[in-house]
Amino acid sequence: MANSNAKRDHAADRTEVDEGLPKGWHWVNLENIVENPKSDIVDGPFGSDLKASEYNDDGVPIIRIQNVDRNKFNQRNVRFVSHQKARDLKRHNFQPGDIVITKLGDPVGKACIVPDNFGPGIIVADIVRLRLNAASYSIPYIAYSINSSQAAAQIAEHVKGTTRPRVNLNHMRELSIPLPPLTEQKRIVAKIEELLPKVNAVRERLIRVKEIMKRFRQSVL
Repeated sequence: MANSNAKRDHAADRTEVDEGLPKGWHWVNLENIVENPKSDIVDGPFGSDLKASEYNDDGVPIIRIQNVDRNKFNQRNVRFVSHQKARDLKRHNFQPGDIVITKLGDPVGKACIVPDNFGPGIIVADIVRLRLNAASYSIPYIAYSINSSQAAAQIAEHVKGTTRPRVNLNHMRELSIPLPPLTEQKRIVAKIEELLPKVNAVRERLIRVKEIMKRFRQSVL
């Protein structure tokens, strides 16, 4: 109930800002679209609580920075921890359908959805796990929004460190995204997924063109 009141108060505070959005849309912080921010938006354990020396080749999977890209989960070089270690770190768990976000690296704030065939498991210290109610929100829409240039600009304002850029958990909880009604969320996702293969094909062609131009310049020199 307290969280519901907080959501209403937050919506009231953002009324003036919401006027710049289409009718029915609202700006929301991530912490305002979960039931309990302290359990639904968490980061991994402190480094001393999960050391690289405890990684195994089998057991319970862990999610590290290298597994997370923008809108893409990489299942390469997956490491594991023992079942006992996973029980000890159960607060830092993930399950299929969760959104995982990097809070360290360059760039910070890459997000993707944990695939259905992966997990449950544990996240490491440099990952944030966001758990949503799929009946209330389109999880792909939220993931695309976190990966937007608008969200990236917000995150960049809070990045600290030059050799190892990072943000803290509270900044991730306070990240603001535009939220339309659920039916509109689903329509937007359907359109993105219709266009995404074409965008990826163009990107791949541009990469090949860059390589051709690089070889051409080298041959001229």
